[in-house]
This record gives sequence, structure tokens and C-alpha cells, in this order.
Amino acid sequence: MEHISKILAEEDISVFTSYEAEVFSQIENCQNCSLCITYCPVFKATSQFYPGPRGIADELSRNVREFWQTKDVVYMCTLCGRCQEVCPKNVPVPEAVKLIRAKIFVQRQNLVPEQLRKLLDNISRYGYIFEPMDREERVESVRGRLERLGLPYIEDAPLDGSKGKVAYFPGCQAETRLLEVKEAGKLVLAKFNVDYGIPEGWKCCGLPVRLIGDGATADTLQKEFFRGMKDAGVSEIVVTCAGCASELKNAAKRLRQQITVRHLVEYLFEEVGIEAIREKATHGGKVRVTLHEPCHLSRHVGRYVIEYAEEILKALPNVEYVGMESADECCGAGGLLKFHFPSIAGKIRSEKLEKILEAEVDFVVTPCPLCVVNISEGVTRRKIGISVDDLTVFLARRLYAG
Repeated sequence: MEHISKILAEEDISVFTSYEAEVFSQIENCQNCSLCITYCPVFKATSQFYPGPRGIADELSRNVREFWQTKDVVYMCTLCGRCQEVCPKNVPVPEAVKLIRAKIFVQRQNLVPEQLRKLLDNISRYGYIFEPMDREERVESVRGRLERLGLPYIEDAPLDGSKGKVAYFPGCQAETRLLEVKEAGKLVLAKFNVDYGIPEGWKCCGLPVRLIGDGATADTLQKEFFRGMKDAGVSEIVVTCAGCASELKNAAKRLRQQITVRHLVEYLFEEVGIEAIREKATHGGKVRVTLHEPCHLSRHVGRYVIEYAEEILKALPNVEYVGMESADECCGAGGLLKFHFPSIAGKIRSEKLEKILEAEVDFVVTPCPLCVVNISEGVTRRKIGISVDDLTVFLARRLYAG
């Protein structure tokens, strides 16, 4: 069988970049041990008709020239990264999947799932991956949500160009769907006297665009964003979304920006400190809480962020933290799977819900709005008596609510 490296060596440079050739060549390292598929959430949820990471590697090994032949596989991947984590050879299947999606978008755009093309249309029309509410509806929705949570409303603080200000980047989910996350982020930063501001006219971080395959648009969004941050004199960006955290961290590094990007969990642990959090978190009764670990934090940013989140929860008065089995398993929302294969995403979510139930808790929290939306949907459909909160919202309630 021809090796990928030999095939790529024969290709014109316009077909494969040197980086793509390097990644695809690493697929050769697959030993066909099948360890990856035992951990793959999609493989387990689809009764094994999905070939899994090993199948992707095998298909690329045989048909790298006809990369689009993998379309039925690469768009089913949640990109959780578990396969590479457990692979004895560290085969970069998730990166190969993203590269294939990008090549399909450029060369075979008709093969991109229609639902994903609709998300791209939202970016071009609104600047967010989802259509936002109109202003009046949004104001009413925010007020209602905060009232139900027992939280106060504070106005958005502008990023006025003052040196040393922290830029708070809410992300598409918190701006258009899970509105309470954006508000809770503001409240948490204010409680600890952080001098922050929200960038005017900010747009999507670029992650969902890149996952669909439109790398050019993602690059443009990120270059414009960091140019604005530099002009505003920003040296620190704080986000409340796991996906935004991983994507903007990578973008800052790639674009060689002297700007630090941290998830709110990181910022609180490293800058505010556990003792200050413990001292101010004086609200709320006794509850048992477990943590779902978002893939974009636990694997794409680093396990240390999850450890920070656990320490924050353990520090909160009247909160009993309960560890959950397989806490780092994907909930099914990753890789945009939820938007074009909702039934598969739902099966993966059902597996996660069983683990949550086994923990016997009052709350499951996670520092990721997308995971919150997905898990909440499952809890509602199954009428499970467990509350689901974004970690930022849960913390805000402990800092403010009676």
C-alpha cells in the first residue's frame, strides 16, 4: 500500500500545503490497535456503524487524494480530542478532521452540511453564529432571567481605551442564547472590583467558522478583533466560553499578540484567589454539585483549568463538591455535531446524563455555555430533577443571590 508521504510528495503544492502534508503523514503512525474507538463517543452512540478515528486514519491512508470521500465521517466527529489523548502514537486525527473539513469547504463546498452553511450565513449577517434577539426582546429576556435567578442587573461597562483594562469577551452563546452567562460574568468581575470593559462591536471568535472549514473568514475575524484590542491598549482578555478560550488563545499565539487570553475560571483562580472567592461567596443554601468538563478546556486548553474550577467549587460555602465518573467525556455538543446530527448528539448526551445521575447531586455545572444548553435540553426532555448551571452563573448566584 502506498504511504501517505509518498502520495503527498507527488502532489502539487497547491493541493496540499506543507502543514497539511505533515499532519496527513502522521496518520501513518496509526497502529490499528483500536484503542481510540473504545473511547470515541460517536462510535459508542451509533451502534458502531461510525468507523471512528481509526476508520478516518485508514481512509486517509488509502485515499488521501480523494479526501472528500471522508465527508460522511469527518462531519460526525465531535472533535473532543479523546482519541489523540489515548493514542499510543499521538496520531492527530482531530487536526486531520479539521483540515479535511477546510479542504472540503474550499474545493467541494456543496458537500458541507446545509445546517452548517446556515450558521455561516448568520456570521455574515449578524457577526454571531446565531441570530440575536431584537433589542426590546433581549432587554425583557435579560431582566426576566436575572429576576428568576435572584441576580441584579448592571449596565455593560464600555472598553474606553483606558490602559490596564480587562476586556470581557462574552461569546456568541452568551450574547444571543444563554444571556444570563454574559450578565453573570459582568457581576462576578464587578464583585471582585476588576476594571473591565466589553469591546464595542465585537464578533464571533471564529471557532465555529473554523470548525465548518472556512478558515479564511475565521482568520479575518480574529485579525480584526486583535487589531481592535491592540488599539484599545488591552493586555488581558477574559472569556466565559470554553470554545472562545481555546480558539482565542490559539489565535493570540498564531498572530503573535502580546495579549493574555484566559477563561474566567483561570482569571479568578490566578488573579483573585481562592480565599477572596471564599470570603465573598456567602449566599445560597447547602447543595451537592458535580462538574462536567468541557473538551475545549480539559484537553484543548489544559487540565489545569478543570483543577481550578474544582478548587473554586470546593471553596464555596455550603457547596459539597462531588466527583463524577467520566467527567471529561464529551456531552455531544462538540464539533458542531448538535446542529447537523442532533440525534447522534442526543445519544451521546444520554450517556453523559447517566453519569450525572449516578453522582446523585442537586446541580451539574460546567464552564461552557454550549455544554449547558445541550445538557439542559436533555434534562428537560427526560424531566430529571437536577439543575444545570454555567459555572459563571452558579458562582454569581453564590456571590449575590439571597
